[in-house]
Amino acid sequence: MGGHHQNLRRGTDQDMDDRNELYQAATKRGAFRVTTKAASESSDLTRSIPATLIRGIVPQRWEPVRIADHIPGGPTSGPSLEILVHQSTEGGGAAYVDRGALKPDMHMTIKPVTITAAKVAVTLGVVDETLQDFQGFTAYASTELLASVVHAENNLMLNAVQATQGFIGLLTTTGTLTRPHQTGELLLDTLERGIADLRTGPQYC
Repeated sequence: MGGHHQNLRRGTDQDMDDRNELYQAATKRGAFRVTTKAASESSDLTRSIPATLIRGIVPQRWEPVRIADHIPGGPTSGPSLEILVHQSTEGGGAAYVDRGALKPDMHMTIKPVTITAAKVAVTLGVVDETLQDFQGFTAYASTELLASVVHAENNLMLNAVQATQGFIGLLTTTGTLTRPHQTGELLLDTLERGIADLRTGPQYC
């Protein structure tokens, strides 16, 4: 008990000295140094100050484009679809002919293709305290789940490999018309030349 009073007295005396020094500095326009103690150095102070909760959430950035939205599609009642793919056309196609003359012949090569549905899924574990402390986190987490699915879906539609995913992505399909970017060429010029490549052929003449 005596030691406690002695420490308290020392602290009181020190406070009085500081006040006197501050008074002298103020009346005589002198200098006075103030020393503060960091909050991390005092465990009692750290525990007594609650954390400030900011309701907003700093989001991650995802690409805003979903490639599937730019490709024709629709619902299916089964795990697969069968379509016909027009691979090539033989013959000269339609042409002007005289009355009673032989008409030109044309043959199409058609191949049936079966498309199997692919699934993209993810789960998210969230601590209960997070849902309680941040009211808007549930809606945000749902948005992030959808963004994660779209991100994986875009990657598969572009880069899927038959041996791994069971289907071929757009960029891994053989025979796809491409226009590589040349060194020193502007990106807009590359796009313009790519559009011109797409328009080359009898279909666009």
